[in-house]
Amino acid sequence: MIFSEYLRKQGFYDYFTKLILQHDNNKILEAVVYLDKNRSKAKRYSFNKYINEQINLINKKKKILKIKHCDSKDFCVIQIADMCAGTVFQKYEKGNLEFYNLIKPLINDEWIFKEKHK
Repeated sequence: MIFSEYLRKQGFYDYFTKLILQHDNNKILEAVVYLDKNRSKAKRYSFNKYINEQINLINKKKKILKIKHCDSKDFCVIQIADMCAGTVFQKYEKGNLEFYNLIKPLINDEWIFKEKHK
């Protein structure tokens, strides 16, 4: 159940991205973040503002130098990130480890969320 008005309106995507950036073991500094341009202009603006406030201003560090929203078909890095996400999805949702085992040595931190049972 989501109680936050912001999470209900803006969505989980922004909040989850913030968590990833907060729990980076202090490895991110002055990064340029590339994201798929699959959201409306207003939501992209809101995302940029939220991340800047929650990451750069609160931490008083310039972790994120710039956020670029790009068309994924023009940026292979975004396509690779989508493929990795799909690989992890296949592991947890389908039990398919074929491609996960290829990227496993490159994974530094993996969060496992357990579903609450009623």
